[in-house]
Amino acid sequence: GDRREQRGVLGTGSTPCLHGGRVNSESSAFCQYHRVFEHSSHDHGRGPAAGAGLSLALACDIRIASTTAKLTTAFAKVAASGDFGGSYFLPKIVGSAKARELYFTSAKLTADEAFTLGMVNHVYPDDELDNAVAEMAANIASGPAIAHEYMKKNLNAAESGSLDQVFDMEAAHMVRTMMTEDHKEAAMAFVEKRAPNFKGE
Repeated sequence: GDRREQRGVLGTGSTPCLHGGRVNSESSAFCQYHRVFEHSSHDHGRGPAAGAGLSLALACDIRIASTTAKLTTAFAKVAASGDFGGSYFLPKIVGSAKARELYFTSAKLTADEAFTLGMVNHVYPDDELDNAVAEMAANIASGPAIAHEYMKKNLNAAESGSLDQVFDMEAAHMVRTMMTEDHKEAAMAFVEKRAPNFKGE
């Protein structure tokens, strides 16, 4: 499909597939879409993000919470081991020791505590959340979609690849992105001292 129609997916913690530990086939597809197809994903939420809902939020590229949000792995409370990739994503974000603590105790975190741990990128008051999320989503959606795609490929590869492998991937992707119409537009906009108008081409 047209990349201009696939610049990202915005999830909300108010939907059953993204919070409260309730999951369905739609939420599974949501998680897989962002890991496999490389487009950006963003989640924002009020209230609780618990169990599988937290796991799915952790799979997103950017997470934004309201000041009233609560986050917990929750699995120990129901004598379950956890699913939907939480045990993969959480240690990468907070470190192995802290991830184990959060899993074993099912501690309930405030939004500010989650921010300090790096589990959310931003925290806003409830009445500012929607505008802040819309502004960030619009900013990313208006950006260079192909470059974003390859940025994500680089960052995903860096999680498990060697420095040499990442250098090689960056070099190849740099050549690819500098051949795009968006790169040409950016160069022209710089010369003309105006904001670029990216089209995802």
